[in-house]
Amino acid sequence: MRDLAIAQLGSNSLNQKAFRKKFSFAIITKMLPAMFRDLGEEKWEKEIKSLEGAKSLKKAIKAAYDVADANDVASAAYDAAASAARHAAYPDYVNYSVYYVAKATNTGDKYLKMVAHLAVEVLKDMKSPGCQFI
Repeated sequence: MRDLAIAQLGSNSLNQKAFRKKFSFAIITKMLPAMFRDLGEEKWEKEIKSLEGAKSLKKAIKAAYDVADANDVASAAYDAAASAARHAAYPDYVNYSVYYVAKATNTGDKYLKMVAHLAVEVLKDMKSPGCQFI
């Protein structure tokens, strides 16, 4: 979390739309697969691999919707996970994805740390001025 606070210094000079898109891509391809695996459903492995293997935001969004629609069992955890996947597909609402991940898995701290790490990686990639202090 400390690194995120430092990395975001001066980030208001970055293209915010580009940041949201890159961040959504990272959430979909890295955090969502971990979350679905934590739910313990091997039957979703094909969909999870498509999340991890997406090469563009467009393909990642399609994969997120595919995994969200793969629900063949009703459970509160899966519903929350599906909501996380759907929200991650919209860069302006990706923050809601984190909420649903925590709700689905009861491991909020793990994913909060993961989100902070992913945000730092995106900020480094975009050369946020604060990253020079990390």
